[in-house]
Amino acid sequence: MGPNMTRRVLGALLLLTPPIFFVNLSFVVNYSSAIEIVFFAVLVLLYATVMLSRVNYSGSLTGRVNFEGVPAGVQETFVETDMRGDHVNVAIMRMLSKNRKISQSDATRWLNANSVSLTQPAVVKYLVKLEEVGLLSSVDTTYQKQYSLSEKGVMALRALEQVLPQRYFWFIIRNEIGFRTFKPIGPSLAL
Repeated sequence: MGPNMTRRVLGALLLLTPPIFFVNLSFVVNYSSAIEIVFFAVLVLLYATVMLSRVNYSGSLTGRVNFEGVPAGVQETFVETDMRGDHVNVAIMRMLSKNRKISQSDATRWLNANSVSLTQPAVVKYLVKLEEVGLLSSVDTTYQKQYSLSEKGVMALRALEQVLPQRYFWFIIRNEIGFRTFKPIGPSLAL
């Protein structure tokens, strides 16, 4: 069995073993006392909490991400972090998926509200870099620049949602088991 298949099997076991255990436990335990019911409920709640928790893409977990089908330039953009280890480019891409256009100052406020503490000049550097690689486009308005996703940015965002999901359940499905729904980014959209 190759390393890819081993990874898939371990991912499937990680995802399916607790629910199978819960079903078997429900047949074994009589649930006649409140302690047994509370114990079972705590186990189920703990599993649900872990699976629905946000993924913290630290250095070790980023190494487990399967970037198959994502061009190297986009991959480097996704993996890049600031001094604190925050994936600022990923946060900006997700921010722009929720807001069609956003100014530099609004981007700074949104990032700071979402646990990415940066000054406005630092955010501007990230925005300019994303624009240089073609993931963002900007329009000069009377007072400030308005940034939005470019066509490449929309394609990269689709790949981002598959490759770096926000919930641990989807991380296992997409990166450990390898089930994805996006088409690989073609060479015409590569950076």
